[in-house]
Amino acid sequence: MRQVIGIWLAMVGCADVELERPRHTGEFLEIVSAPPKPRAESQRPANVLFVLVDDVGIDKVRSYYPEIEGLARQPTLDRLASEGMRFENAYAQSVCSPTRAALLTGRHARRLGIGRWIPASSGFELPLEAVTVPEVLAEAAPDHWSTAAFGKWHLGSSSGPSGKDHPNLQGFDHYSGVMDNFGTAEDFFANTKTVNGEPTPYEAYATTDTMDDATDWIREAPEPWFAYVATQAIHKPLHRPPDALHSFVEDAVLSPEEELIAMLEALDTELGRLLDTMDPEVRARTNIVVMGDNGSAAKYVAPPFLAERVKGSVYEGGVRVPLIVVGPAVGAPGTVSEALVHVTDWLPTIAEWADVDRATVEATLGAPADGHSLVHVLKAPDVPSESRYLYADRFRPLGPPPYSQDLRTVRDERWKIIDHYVDGVSFYDLSGFDVDEGDPLPLDDLNLEEQEAFDRLQAELDRMGEELVYGL
Repeated sequence: MRQVIGIWLAMVGCADVELERPRHTGEFLEIVSAPPKPRAESQRPANVLFVLVDDVGIDKVRSYYPEIEGLARQPTLDRLASEGMRFENAYAQSVCSPTRAALLTGRHARRLGIGRWIPASSGFELPLEAVTVPEVLAEAAPDHWSTAAFGKWHLGSSSGPSGKDHPNLQGFDHYSGVMDNFGTAEDFFANTKTVNGEPTPYEAYATTDTMDDATDWIREAPEPWFAYVATQAIHKPLHRPPDALHSFVEDAVLSPEEELIAMLEALDTELGRLLDTMDPEVRARTNIVVMGDNGSAAKYVAPPFLAERVKGSVYEGGVRVPLIVVGPAVGAPGTVSEALVHVTDWLPTIAEWADVDRATVEATLGAPADGHSLVHVLKAPDVPSESRYLYADRFRPLGPPPYSQDLRTVRDERWKIIDHYVDGVSFYDLSGFDVDEGDPLPLDDLNLEEQEAFDRLQAELDRMGEELVYGL
């Protein structure tokens, strides 16, 4: 398996030797490096299990909106919320591929030209030059990390330049999953997944198969490890999962809304199985992150959320997502944080968990990191994040500008501005908001406090527009 040059030269007295970071060219790198000296188990960093769930908006998670009727039974998510820290103000992107790119690179998806989901036939992929979490761990962490990705990739496709090798070429030691979205409901029950570049048929239910693969790998992986588990559920196509995984009566005819509930219950069941089958000692030294990739699909959004303000939009229902963290990094289990958190924060957070400081992260990335480490935020629920603002966008087509659609938003703890591209700018006061921004404030009748907030957010939006330039 590919190994990448680390910092071992500094460990053996060659700290003055400066190495140029090898860039991917579409071929696996076979560079032999000296293994780092093993540390005592008590000194090793905690493992990281990052679970990214698809189309699970905050309206679908009971610990966020328990008053919404008809929610899926979700004992695993309920338990994680009670055991960990739940975040009220976590931002992703409005659709799946941009969120995945920002998560794994720590950089806003606009820099990568990924402002929409990547169609299987597009031939587009996350550029191999983009440095990812597993590459940071391989190149900069003092410990050797085992890394693997499971489930939905959606950062390239079999028709892209790297084909089915793309996850491995982006730094993962092991990949098992499906490169794109499913096309039919039957795909959840019988499909061909990719295992380290090789097509491999499977007939198990997709959510079960993903968790099986992750379970098997975690059982054998040398610690510390980073496992990225990205589920296809609850993304369409809707279907009825195996009856053992949900609470609906056997053979009952389900409406589309009920099928969605059954899919989420099945996801919760299989996530619980993954966690419960982990060795208790291993789980005790594992930081577990569960995050949504974007808001709920408009067709099945739960009232009082509005269908025009969920997935695909830069309204709160489209980009504010569920986020729960459990593990030794959490200083106050069972708490809720109001800190402003962005999906780009996870690369620097995982890096700090791996004892890699920010300067080394940015040297490895070859560019400034857009996110900030959440390590201090996770220690106490009332600690603010380093971010004063949260940013999100949606644009098309893939690649460099110009763009035919370009929606952008910036918010702080109270105020939010949206640039609707052709339809101008709207401004919102989020104080006391429940499910979304509410009505926009009249821009021609702002009081002094509102005008100052508007000017400040507009200046930040302009700054982000100048800073977030396409290209690595």
